[in-house]
Amino acid sequence: MPANLWEGFMKYYGRTQITLFIIISVLIVVLFSMGIGIIRIPALQKSISAEIKKDSANNNDWELNLRQSPSSQNIQMNTAELQPYTMDEKENIAIYEHLNEAVVNITTETQAYNWFLEPVPQDGTSGSGTIIDTRGIVLTNNHVIENAIKVFVNLSDGSQIEGNVKVTDP
Repeated sequence: MPANLWEGFMKYYGRTQITLFIIISVLIVVLFSMGIGIIRIPALQKSISAEIKKDSANNNDWELNLRQSPSSQNIQMNTAELQPYTMDEKENIAIYEHLNEAVVNITTETQAYNWFLEPVPQDGTSGSGTIIDTRGIVLTNNHVIENAIKVFVNLSDGSQIEGNVKVTDP
């Protein structure tokens, strides 16, 4: 057993290798400490906080205050007057609120083969679809369900149903 630990390392590694290893280790510890918040460098922490408040004098003016730390400079901007919704926008909102539950998310599972030519299921594609009648028929694009061995339909309430493909049209 060597009398000095340094001599033991020197037996297998050169001085530059050990020095480089120490520098890299210290750098990793410092970066890790910065990542979990033990070490904080104020110059790198330029967060911007924003406060939006309505001007009480004029109901259509909004004031935006941006505060940048550490200097706490305030930037004030008044936005243009807010316009009410147009008839088209109101109609679109009403249609969305009435029919948004008909929009579904579709995920698929496809089949691949491993090195031993065994079939292995894997994640396929995902996309959106629309429930088009009361029987639960969903219309989606062909590329969403192409080559799928399983199809899962995620409803707006969060539930998931396994579906099957009836008809495709490339």
